[in-house]
Amino acid sequence: NFDNLQDHLVTTIFQYLHSNDLCKCAMVCKRWYQLVWSPVLWSSIRIHNPRLDVDRALKCVTTALSCDSSKTCVIVENINLAGSRRLTDKGLFVVAHRCVELKKLVIDGCTETTNIAIFEIVSRYTHANTHTHTGCHYITSISLTPAANLQATTNNKQIYLSHLDMTDCTNVDDSSLQMIVTYCSRLSFLYLRRCIKITDLGVQYAASYCNKLKELSVSDCPNVSDLGMRDISRLESNLKYLSVAKCRRVTDIGLQHIARKCTKIRYLNLRGCDKITEDGIIFLAAYSNKLRSIDLGNCESALTDRSLMMLADGCQQLKRVSLKGCSRISDEGVVKFAQKLRQLQQINLIDCKVTFLSFKALHKYCDDCIIEHNNPANLSLTQL
Repeated sequence: NFDNLQDHLVTTIFQYLHSNDLCKCAMVCKRWYQLVWSPVLWSSIRIHNPRLDVDRALKCVTTALSCDSSKTCVIVENINLAGSRRLTDKGLFVVAHRCVELKKLVIDGCTETTNIAIFEIVSRYTHANTHTHTGCHYITSISLTPAANLQATTNNKQIYLSHLDMTDCTNVDDSSLQMIVTYCSRLSFLYLRRCIKITDLGVQYAASYCNKLKELSVSDCPNVSDLGMRDISRLESNLKYLSVAKCRRVTDIGLQHIARKCTKIRYLNLRGCDKITEDGIIFLAAYSNKLRSIDLGNCESALTDRSLMMLADGCQQLKRVSLKGCSRISDEGVVKFAQKLRQLQQINLIDCKVTFLSFKALHKYCDDCIIEHNNPANLSLTQL
C-alpha cells in the first residue's frame, strides 16, 4: 500500500518524475502536495512536453517554489525544457527574474526563443556554466544586455559559460560567433554543428578568444577549410575532441596542422572529409598516440590496408573506429588491425568490402568488440 510508505521513500520515488508529472501528483492529496514541493525535488526543473503552455507552467512552478523567498527560487539550479515548443521569451524572462542560482539551461528545439531572453539570462547570471540551444534558429549570439554592459567594469564584461551547444542554430555567422567568444572566452566545450554560415574566420575567432577549448565541433560547416584547421591547431594540447565531419574542404594539410600541434587529442571525427588521403592518415598516426576514437567514414581515399596498419602502429590506445564506406580496405588489413589493437571496443564496417574472415579475427583478438556491419551473410555462427 503506497500510503504506508514513509515520506522519505515517497520523495525518493518522486525524484524520478519530470516536473509536469510532479505537478499532477500534487493534486492527488494533501500529503502528496506537501511532499511534491519538498526543496529536494526542485533543484532541477524538467519539462519536455511540446503541447504544454510552458510559459504558464514556469510561472506557476516558480511562484510555488518562491513563496518563502520573495519571488526568487534559490533551490533551482538546472532547467531542461528540451522539446517544449511552446516556450517563448516570456517564459525565459520568468527564469531570468526568479531562478537566481541557475547553472544550466537546456532549451533544445524551443524554436520561438530569441536573443533577447538569452541576453537577459546571461546578464543576470554570468556564472551559469552550461547553455544548450540546439535548433533555436532565432538565437544567434550570446551577449550582455546594454544595461548590463553599462554597469559592468572593463574587467567584468565576461560571461563564465564553460559549455555552449548551438547545434542547428543556422543563423549563427562569423560576426555573431565573434560576439559569443568575446563575452564567453572561458568556454571549454563549444558545439557548432550545422551552423552553415560559419567560415574559417569564425573558427579563427573561436580559437583565438577561447584558447582553453577542450572540445570543438564544426561538423557540417561547409565553409571550414584547412585555414580553419590551422587556427584550431593553435589550441595545441588543450584540445581533446574535434569534429570536422563533412567539412569537405579539409585536406591532408589541415589534418597535418592538427596532428603536429594537438598532440593530446583523443577523439577525431573526419567522416565525409573525402579530400583526405592515405598520406594524411599516415602523418596523423605518427603524431597522435593519445587517440582513442576516430571516425573515418566515407574517407575512401584515406583508408587502405597500408594506412590502416600505420594507424594501428601509431595509435595503440584506439578503442572506437569507424571505417564505414571505406571500400579500399580488405580482410588482410582488418585482420592485422585486430591483431594489433586487442583493446578495440567498437568498429564500424558498414559498406566495407570485407568477409567473415575480418569478423572472425575481430571476435578472436578483440574481446567483446561491437562490430557494426550490413553483411550478415558473411557472419554465420558456423564460420565464426
